[in-house]
Amino acid sequence: MAHDILRTLMTEIHEADFFSIIIDETVDISVKEQVSVCFRIVNKDLETEEIFFGFYNTSDTTSQALYTLLKDVLLRLDFPLEKCRGQCYDGAANVAGCRWGLEALVQEDEPRTVYVHCLAHTVNLGVQDVAQNIAACRNFLTLIHELISLIKSSPKCLAWFKEFQRGNKETLRSFCPTCWTLGAALLQSVASNYSELLEFLEELSVHDKSGAGAKANGFLLNLQKFETYFTLMLLLQVFSRAETVNTALQSHKLHFHQAELRIKTLKENIS
Repeated sequence: MAHDILRTLMTEIHEADFFSIIIDETVDISVKEQVSVCFRIVNKDLETEEIFFGFYNTSDTTSQALYTLLKDVLLRLDFPLEKCRGQCYDGAANVAGCRWGLEALVQEDEPRTVYVHCLAHTVNLGVQDVAQNIAACRNFLTLIHELISLIKSSPKCLAWFKEFQRGNKETLRSFCPTCWTLGAALLQSVASNYSELLEFLEELSVHDKSGAGAKANGFLLNLQKFETYFTLMLLLQVFSRAETVNTALQSHKLHFHQAELRIKTLKENIS
């Protein structure tokens, strides 16, 4: 069945005649380096499609190693590089480098492959830059990250906190260190559990005589401040709008003009 599906997808790309490649590097749960490979085409109905072909293991993520892997994939699928018209990666030097990156190696063999920096990744970098360079934002996110780590790293603390949650309250989300636009979910989980967090931290600081109790008291004092709650609400508005745009930018039907309008709207909304 898997081979039948693969042959169907290959036929669809062959019928489109031209294609673009989308490559990203990722590490699975067993800490193995993998490369995801997708193809973007325009079908016979003049609609864009993005087709995922799979994960490919690699022990090396240099530009030359990635190019060798890409050529091997294209050869096995019978997709000639001469039919490639676009390439999309993140901004890492090994793929986006204009001299020695994967982009440059592909264009050396096929100059018509236009490189596009992933727009969703660009938004993510912008949010990350804001979060790291504004002191109030950086300090607040560090505070929330350490608070959630205190609760979720201890089964005892997590079970105790759940006793304070009323009804079907949202579970506290963990911080994602790479995808900053997903911070909206983290902040929303904190906002919806704010009163429960205050009650839990007060109880923990009173009854726990270990270091966890001392940390809980410090977190409690910070969460009781107006500026902490205000920063939470402010960042929730910013991150929510950024996440909405980030999701929209990942649509395979999005065009450059639409992407430009969404970025412009985001800038107007948060300025």
